[in-house]
Amino acid sequence: MRYQNVIFDLDDTLLDFQAGENKGLQQVLTHYHFPDLHQAAAVYRKINLSKWERIEQGEAKEPLLVERFSDLFARYGMPDEGVQAEKRYRRCLNENYAVMTGALALLQQLKQAHVNLFAGTNGFDFTQRNRLNHTGFAPYFTDIFVSESVGYEKPSPHFFETILNQYPNMTTANTVMVGDRLQSDIRGAGAVHLDSIWLNQQHQTNTTPYHPTYEVADLAQIGSLVTAKNGDL
Repeated sequence: MRYQNVIFDLDDTLLDFQAGENKGLQQVLTHYHFPDLHQAAAVYRKINLSKWERIEQGEAKEPLLVERFSDLFARYGMPDEGVQAEKRYRRCLNENYAVMTGALALLQQLKQAHVNLFAGTNGFDFTQRNRLNHTGFAPYFTDIFVSESVGYEKPSPHFFETILNQYPNMTTANTVMVGDRLQSDIRGAGAVHLDSIWLNQQHQTNTTPYHPTYEVADLAQIGSLVTAKNGDL
């Protein structure tokens, strides 16, 4: 078998983060009476992306995430209720149990093949574990590593080293990282010489210097990559 261990990203890889984000944003923007919900959501997403890019470069996460709604209120010249908006938004995310198409089937396939599965995700510990428990995915994982409790965010090499150091039988030769973000999942895996599978469901063009070992457009393609015999790929 090509890989004995798989580290899975969660958001937009196994769990449908976009569904929860859309629902949470609609609730927050409606509650605070933003004039154009569609436009406000687009502005928020640009702000949020810029915050996460800074987090992935090593800046402290919590202050940046608290700022994102404050920045949105400022863009619209509205009173700053960013802290309360952030709390409301996170409550929605905590209750987002939507999953990506094919996720359960993939976990079942790999588990039946006796592959060891690990979750390696950025985010808040309670949120991610709560979502895995409610979706029924938690029992498939040998262990769950969330950046908040690990102490490092992907793509920090220390995030991946924490996992590898805790499980000495995991090596760069028998382990692969699966994720949808080049800047965090693929970059981080490459930094510690792990093979990687980029889940590119949106058929994006890779303009970054980070190159996955494999690229797939669908979760259904991953099982055969992981379980193929050495030399078959």
